[in-house]
Amino acid sequence: MKRPTLALLAGLLLLSGCTLEKKTYSQTANDSIPAAPASVEPSPTSTESAADMLDRAQEEIKRDMAATSKATLTELIRLYPDSNEAALAQLLLDGSVSAKETPAKKEEPPAIKEEEPSIESNEEDPSAIEAPTTAKSEELQKQRNAMLAGFRTKYDEVRELDFYMSQSSPEYDDINAFYPYLVKKNDQLNLRLRIQYKGEDWLFINHYIFKVDQETFDLYPEYDDVKRDNSGFSVWEYYDYSAVDSIEMLHKIVNSTKTIIRRNGDQYYSDYIVTQDEKDSLRAILEAYELYSQPNGI
Repeated sequence: MKRPTLALLAGLLLLSGCTLEKKTYSQTANDSIPAAPASVEPSPTSTESAADMLDRAQEEIKRDMAATSKATLTELIRLYPDSNEAALAQLLLDGSVSAKETPAKKEEPPAIKEEEPSIESNEEDPSAIEAPTTAKSEELQKQRNAMLAGFRTKYDEVRELDFYMSQSSPEYDDINAFYPYLVKKNDQLNLRLRIQYKGEDWLFINHYIFKVDQETFDLYPEYDDVKRDNSGFSVWEYYDYSAVDSIEMLHKIVNSTKTIIRRNGDQYYSDYIVTQDEKDSLRAILEAYELYSQPNGI
């Protein structure tokens, strides 16, 4: 009775040992392959460098192998995402650059080298740049001379000054008037304005008010800057000044429907309405002055 019992026990042990061995093997096989972290990129499956892959892709593009080159460029970007070659590969895929524009070898000189001779040639021949400027300057000077030729002129030989004024501007001080004129010296032009009063009574003008349509402008001359004279039963006062700072007001007078100049004195005043002829003269003088104010060649 003992032998069968021992045989039965030995069989059970053998069966038990096989089951344990399989379980142990299964655990060992699973433990030998750890899961890769999600943030870690798989290592490149090719030993080909990013530069070599870019060269190969460019060669494929030149041979019109569109599908193959696209696959190579996509693989380059996947394997080397932070490389300069990956950035160039993305540009090639987007069509922003062509294979000819992307240098295939680092040893090749930059494309700008080919343009250097043309830049140097322009520097050696400044006439190519100066010729258009000179032509514009000459044309501008012709326009200036033609415009000044339409004015009445006077020349002060002692002070070497040229005066330009409208043909309709008065030649004497003893007349009510409002007009601009130009003074030229050494090809420099100055804009001046003259306001004249004539009457039977002195005003001793110290303040001018310009009512230009609905706008009002004030002008306060120094007492000695207003010149005064008389003859017989008539007196006259006039103010002559550089009007460069009054250009905005003068343009508004030109375009106004009605402009009144009040010549204020200590106790009395006299109003003067600017005529259409005076507005036309003012426009012509302003155009000539602004033409002279332009830099040569512009």
